Formats: sequence, C-alpha cells, structure tokens
Amino acid sequence: VFLAKILLTPEAAGWYAGLNTVGQALPFVAGSLLTVMLTGVLDRPSERRAVIRRTQWLLAGITVVYAALVVGWPHTVVGWALGPRFQPVAGWLPVYGAAMMAQTWALYRLMLAILDQYRTIVLLALGGTMVWIARLIIARHQFVGFVGVTVQTFGVTWAAMEVAGFFRQRKARHP
Repeated sequence: VFLAKILLTPEAAGWYAGLNTVGQALPFVAGSLLTVMLTGVLDRPSERRAVIRRTQWLLAGITVVYAALVVGWPHTVVGWALGPRFQPVAGWLPVYGAAMMAQTWALYRLMLAILDQYRTIVLLALGGTMVWIARLIIARHQFVGFVGVTVQTFGVTWAAMEVAGFFRQRKARHP
C-alpha cells in the first residue's frame, strides 16, 4: 500500500488500498493461526504431526470460506467492508483473492520451513518478496499492473516454495 500511495494516482492508490484491506483478511487470520501452530509445536514436539494436521485442516476450511466469499459475492463483500464508493474494485477481488490465498499457503509453508530449519524455503519467500517490490515499482502508475504483479508474484513464489518442500520431503523419504 505504501508503494501504491507513492506510485499510483490518489484514486488508484485508494482502490488498491481498499482491495488490499479486504484481500488481507485471509493472510491476517492465517498468520494468527500459524503463530499458534508454531508455538504449539515448539511447546509439544511429541504432538507435532497432529498440531500441523489440525492447522492444515483449519487453514483449508478458512481458505474455502474466503474463496467462496471473494469469488461468489465480491460486490457484496466490497460493499460491506468498504462501502459503495469501492465497487469498481469488486471485479478484481476474485483475482486478488487468489493472490492472497497463495500468500496464505506460502505463509504455511514458511512456518513449516522455520520449524524444520529449511533455509531454501525461507530464501524463496524473501526472494519472492523482493521480486514483488521490484515489480511493483516497475508497474507504477497502473492499478491493473499492481494487481497483476501481486497475483503473479505470489502465485509463483508459493509454487516455488511448494516444489522445494516436495523435494525436501522426497529426499527425506529416499536418502
């Protein structure tokens, strides 16, 4: 939102800030849930698998509800959360919501990487964030560019983190 205020017109920056406010609802809830998971695993290492599995199911359920809202009723969600002036961004909510879902699952993968001390995923998350910021600067003065860059970068970063996690698990099973 900071870069949007600097690089976009005031109207476009306001739209992006509004879209971000609604979009960030899922990562905000997920971040809280993942913090509880992290402390639960650290507090009870013997229950690690069960705590992670419960968290995964809760996160999946929350993601499904979020997806249903942003895809099924974007105009209602935007009207309720931001008011009628923000209706022009409602059409972008399903797309931006997909980026927030990718960000949420990237946060999940990042928490697992922190628990496992797997630096590759941490570095992928850091790299993805840096690429996202750089691409936002390049896409300046365009609301559509900001949304597109966010969707693309979060999606690719999450996919890269999942691939790294898959190969880490595969290597652990078949040394």
